[in-house]
Amino acid sequence: MAKNNATEKRSPKERGNSRDSSQQRAFKNALMRAGKSPLTIRSYQTSVAEFKAWWLAQTTGRRRTPFNPRVVSVHDVRAFRGHLVKDLKAAPATVNRKLSGLVSYFRVMRAIGIRADEPTEGVHGIKQVRTAPCALERKDINRLLRFVYASHKPRDIAILELLLNTGLRVGELVHLSLDDITINERSGAVRIRDGKGGVFRCVPLNADVRRCLRHYLTVRPANASSVLFLSQKGAALASSSIWRIVKKYGERAELKLSPHVLRHTFGTRMVREQKADLALVAKLMGHQDVNTTVLYAQPTDADLALAVEGLAVDD
Repeated sequence: MAKNNATEKRSPKERGNSRDSSQQRAFKNALMRAGKSPLTIRSYQTSVAEFKAWWLAQTTGRRRTPFNPRVVSVHDVRAFRGHLVKDLKAAPATVNRKLSGLVSYFRVMRAIGIRADEPTEGVHGIKQVRTAPCALERKDINRLLRFVYASHKPRDIAILELLLNTGLRVGELVHLSLDDITINERSGAVRIRDGKGGVFRCVPLNADVRRCLRHYLTVRPANASSVLFLSQKGAALASSSIWRIVKKYGERAELKLSPHVLRHTFGTRMVREQKADLALVAKLMGHQDVNTTVLYAQPTDADLALAVEGLAVDD
């Protein structure tokens, strides 16, 4: 009885916050079951939080009550899309990413019985001219590696070389164990046992990566965790730590760098330099749809600029 009285004494705002927390947990759990990466989950949660803040700010009446996904309409979602495009001048990729977060959120709300429909139906993202993802050119790779090797840190060198030469995702890298690495005299491989979408794959290791990993393994504490890459305290490195390491060397080399840029660099080099078959590259990178891999065959922004510059007529 006391519990019921306490519940009854809660204000509408408190009850609303409790419902919202429950819905957020359901949303996060659904994304985790779907195999979304921690980065994607955070991005989707941020998109939903931004939509809620915008929605509540639209009228004075809404400010006084908690956010209620039941009453969100397709007109609200369309208006939010317009807000992103016209007011915030957000890039198409940003708009599409935020809309994807809302699509996933309201799909979960429908699945758990909060709604009978999805207000995101009929609201489309912004179509873009497809260009190749941002990737490092050869001169940038060389400059980056000079700073990495100058650190004399075998772990950092192995991480950067592995990302550059295998195209692994950050989430895949941090979950590697010693058993996932095979290094022979003239060959080697890394096994990704639970990649995006639960896909298993095996990626060969070239001579550069094999050399760096051998060196790292000679200085890695032998009695530590079975996880491949360790922090200075002997614990498994977190995804955020990999981001910081990559960003640090990018700043030293004056490059805008992230682990995903290194992954895109691998895909771009495989397609444009090595002329590798798209199906082969898709298998190496863990793409479930080869249409994702086709992006690496698209012209880059630099290619477009060079082509147009060629039309210029000297005075």
